[in-house]
Amino acid sequence: MTVSVFDITVCDWNIGNRIIMEAVYRELYELFPSETLISLPYCEPFSPMTLDYIQKSKHLFFGGGNVLASDVADLSLFWGIRKENLPQVNKTVLMGVGWWKYQHKPSREVSAMLQSSLHRHDQHSVRDTYTKDMLAVAGIANVLVTGCPSMWSLSPEFCRAIPEEKAGEVLCTFSADYAQDMTRDKKILQALARQYKMIYVWPQGPRDGAYVRQLGVPCHVLPANISALDRFLAEAGAVDYVGTRLHAGVKALQHGKRSLIVAIDNRAREQRRDFNFPVILDSELDELDDWIKARRPCEIRLPYEAINQWKSQYYGGGQWIARRQQERLSLFMSNVARANKRYAVYGTGKVAKEILSLVEYWHWPRPVFMIDHVPGSCDRLCGIPVRNLDTLSDHDFDAIVLGSNVHQQAMRAHLAQKFGDKVVPLDLSGESDGPCELRGGGVT
Repeated sequence: MTVSVFDITVCDWNIGNRIIMEAVYRELYELFPSETLISLPYCEPFSPMTLDYIQKSKHLFFGGGNVLASDVADLSLFWGIRKENLPQVNKTVLMGVGWWKYQHKPSREVSAMLQSSLHRHDQHSVRDTYTKDMLAVAGIANVLVTGCPSMWSLSPEFCRAIPEEKAGEVLCTFSADYAQDMTRDKKILQALARQYKMIYVWPQGPRDGAYVRQLGVPCHVLPANISALDRFLAEAGAVDYVGTRLHAGVKALQHGKRSLIVAIDNRAREQRRDFNFPVILDSELDELDDWIKARRPCEIRLPYEAINQWKSQYYGGGQWIARRQQERLSLFMSNVARANKRYAVYGTGKVAKEILSLVEYWHWPRPVFMIDHVPGSCDRLCGIPVRNLDTLSDHDFDAIVLGSNVHQQAMRAHLAQKFGDKVVPLDLSGESDGPCELRGGGVT
């Protein structure tokens, strides 16, 4: 099976698109580990070779970027669909795609083009609610708001580890290619000079390096490539990020750096509105010094139910846990997260290990511990503490998942012997009355 992707790094100067596509390919390789992934150009009229790959592909994705627009002239700048190739491009699935900028409602012609080119049944993943609303006006209803794939790794657990207090140095970016404002940008740099002992600048676009030198504030300009950015963030130690480039800020967050994006267009504004991204509007720059000095926890709230719903269209189950069992586990995990409950996994074998793999993959809440009834079998499993059943009380957890496809009856007997009828475990096989819904957290 061939999987094709409209790749926004092909024939494009914006290095931020590489940050997006890194995540797109990471997610697609997870979903299709044995398949061939073909990178397609996205912004030029499609060649016969591109159309041939599209025709042969089982799945066709559009990998991120703010590429949708309300007028045909604007849409044609970002996507090579034309009236003559619409019948061949009729199964595109959006993956974290956004709307170009704040615009009037989509034209009748754009609406018709999108209805023809986008998949009619698969759910589309879009960057923000604004994009979902614009697609709804265009007659596209099968849409989930997921944020950009580059953000999907920013789980609450990950964000809690990001420093809350300012560092001594700062990395910043500017947007000289499409949003120059020397008054605004000099104001940003002057605030950074007051707050930090060293300023580094990463040029995400080809004009950024020369532009920042015109602003008259001493700073060190990094090489204009993504490898240099990754290397700097990995080796820099305590450094903050403040800048107008959204995806440079996302990359800094991926490296666990305290970050603030200065919103200069709809991209960052919508991330703040939908997901509580650390964003300050350009109209709020008088508060920049105070923001930097204050203690700021990173409290990004991504819609993991929607993200997982989008992924689940293509995830066919694992080696030991079938798709039906995964759906049952997914419902349970959604209720665990919603109710802020603690759960444990009973078992340390192959099914339990696959449950932990799914926990990491889908960004589900992690179990507080694993349970084994054999004393001294192991201390940890995949980094999760292992506790012996005999040492537990029913106050140590709110719910239990049976991590086995074979020994459920024996596990239920062990739990009944230990806790009586107080514990009702979740059995992934669905053969027991164990709750997917958390009635009393799974503990009666």
